[in-house]
Amino acid sequence: MRKSEITSNPSNEDLKALQDSFNISNQKASFFGKARIVRESREKMFEKGSPIWSHLGFTTRILVQANLPHKNPGNKLQIWVRENGNFCLTIQPKIYSSSGKIVNVGYPYGTCPRLILLYICEEAIKTKSNVIPLGNSLSSFMRDIGLQVTGGKSGTIRNFKNQLRRLTTARFEFAYQNSSLGITADKNERIAKETLLWWDTKHSDQQQPFNSYIVLDDDFYKKITEKPIPVHKEAVSALKKSALDLDFYTWINHRVYGLVKKEFVPWSCLHRQFGSEYSRTRDFKRKGIEALKRIHVLWDDLRTEEGYKGRSKGIWLYPSRSHIPKKIFSFRTRISIGK
Repeated sequence: MRKSEITSNPSNEDLKALQDSFNISNQKASFFGKARIVRESREKMFEKGSPIWSHLGFTTRILVQANLPHKNPGNKLQIWVRENGNFCLTIQPKIYSSSGKIVNVGYPYGTCPRLILLYICEEAIKTKSNVIPLGNSLSSFMRDIGLQVTGGKSGTIRNFKNQLRRLTTARFEFAYQNSSLGITADKNERIAKETLLWWDTKHSDQQQPFNSYIVLDDDFYKKITEKPIPVHKEAVSALKKSALDLDFYTWINHRVYGLVKKEFVPWSCLHRQFGSEYSRTRDFKRKGIEALKRIHVLWDDLRTEEGYKGRSKGIWLYPSRSHIPKKIFSFRTRISIGK
């Protein structure tokens, strides 16, 4: 799937031709407008002396080594598992009793918890505090992280508050096992040790008397502030309609950095890491290729190619110019927003 060369500042005709050649479903024409913004702002990030912090977001290895569910696994599933080589992530939802009935809060899934995590990481780095302010208006907070605000039973307001609670109350268990070296490692984590939400979903625009907030777990806060993974905020905004697009972008953004020779990743491995909801690898592969095509629209000098290594079919990653300037990766342990 090696892409053709295109300019860093494409015209409308360039983007339309690119859309046609990639056969991308254009449900919203704004995607290609966002692509122009991503490319232009990225070029400015590489200019010497250019301010870059307003274009930077940050994520955590939770969204790189293993990922949250794309779809709702349902409450009947006791644990949710995702694998990446020797690394395994399991998620357990919070369960408690209310009025004598067992309540399962449920699993975080879809784009909402991914966008919330990006916000949490950025705020923790910017404020250098594990107390993350969420404001006193639910609607304002949703708009701040780029979500539409709609009411009703099937609206975004109810789902957003629900997803925030699922994310901050779930238990994450990480396991690493390397039989050949005799190594086994286990780690249990929570994202938050305290959450207080004053938001009223029926009056989401109404200012509440107190601010809502999250207090991050100490270990989680340490991880995201010591080794954050930078991402392009405009790219995240362009891809936010799809959890798979966001997962592929954060993964390939991190994987390509420092790549000095081509690297092969089998579709079977990508399936286990990103697409366990798909029963067949070929079904996941079709969606994965579509996601990579959209990423190529935003990242014009990314070099990938679908191919073989022996009998395994997968993706070849080639050394490419990183989507974020390498100096940000190099000094990310000493990041100070705005400087």
